[in-house]
Amino acid sequence: ALEEAQQNELVTQALLDLAQLKLEDHYVRAPFAGRVTVRHVELGQTIEAGAATVSVADLDPMQVKLYLPEKVVRRLAVGQPVEVRCDVDSDMAFESVLERIAPVVDAATSTVKVTLRVDDPRARDRTGSFVRAQVTTDVHEKVVAVPRRALVSEAGATFLFVAEADSVRRVDVTTGYSDGEWIEVEQGIASGEAVVVVGQGGLRNGSHIEELPEAASSGEDKPGPAKLARN
Repeated sequence: ALEEAQQNELVTQALLDLAQLKLEDHYVRAPFAGRVTVRHVELGQTIEAGAATVSVADLDPMQVKLYLPEKVVRRLAVGQPVEVRCDVDSDMAFESVLERIAPVVDAATSTVKVTLRVDDPRARDRTGSFVRAQVTTDVHEKVVAVPRRALVSEAGATFLFVAEADSVRRVDVTTGYSDGEWIEVEQGIASGEAVVVVGQGGLRNGSHIEELPEAASSGEDKPGPAKLARN
């Protein structure tokens, strides 16, 4: 009786092990930790072996893929800091690091794949978003700079209006680097000159102007009183 009981125990244990093995086969595990981004099947659906059930994103670390012209890539280096902003929320910036530059140029697009690493955990909520990246490749110091909105482009020329007493003088300029808001003026004006930043659309050489308080400027380019900025 004891021997029979021991045999039954072995059989029961074997059946339990088999059941646990089958149960394990019902779990789908990713080879890495991440977040499910897409579910490809529904509860109760019959699927074939090897069929995709979910898509999982590896969020540690987050990466940004850029495809840049070769002439731009030449000025980049692995390890450079890069600022990344989402198109849908440009006020939120993420610091990233240039992690990898592909060694080949895509023959179809003439671009080079550049990979950034983003360690900011806030970026995990932006998986799949389109972004804009800004990297500083060179710095010009002690330059003459004006607000970008002071510039006017017309018929292939770039110019601005310099204030002289209560009238203006048109000046063609050559521009250089920009940080998005301010732009370097390499030729055309000197430091300390006042330039018009609002209302240029209706100005001509000798047009009358008056200076407006800071709060009165709407930033729109339209005829009327002009606002001045000193560079």
